[in-house]
Amino acid sequence: GLARIALDKDSLLAAARSAKEALTDHDADQIQLTCTDPQTTRWTDIPVPYTTADALAAVRTRAPELWRRGEAAAFGIAGPDDEYLGSIDLRISEEDREVGSVSFLIAPQARGLGYATDAVRAVCAWGFSALGLTRIVWRAYVGNTTSRRVAEKAGFTMEGTQRASCTQRGERRDAWVAALLAAGAGQEAETTCPG
Repeated sequence: GLARIALDKDSLLAAARSAKEALTDHDADQIQLTCTDPQTTRWTDIPVPYTTADALAAVRTRAPELWRRGEAAAFGIAGPDDEYLGSIDLRISEEDREVGSVSFLIAPQARGLGYATDAVRAVCAWGFSALGLTRIVWRAYVGNTTSRRVAEKAGFTMEGTQRASCTQRGERRDAWVAALLAAGAGQEAETTCPG
């Protein structure tokens, strides 16, 4: 299943704690409620309708398969009482294995409390240290100011708008794009990328 990140609001996640406990079937109802929330469906490409069976498939099959193939690290986000607060994943680019992309989903009851920012910081720090990534990209549909605030608070630098760069249920959408670089990566990129 998904690994679980336990976030303590008083401190950032210790890297060693990040992947110890998996999400279980017990979390499926909360995952399903989060994925059917109007704000979730507005700003993601999660299937509509999204059922408890979809949530169980995500926990039992899809997320573990991403880990197994080395395509992504998918984590659950848990609060102090181990309750489901959301999920976050770090996908690795097929074209450049030093580049990742982060995406996250926060349960309605956990929004605005800092959990998303803490999770993004923790997963990105892990991606730089454990996976050797040099660049992590964040994208969101234009207008998703909540997600943009999370990315900016986590240290991402806005790079612009990509026109018609992603699809949401068959419709082309513009996306905001930002990136976070590993320490020193910006200087290396200037000397190794053609002008």
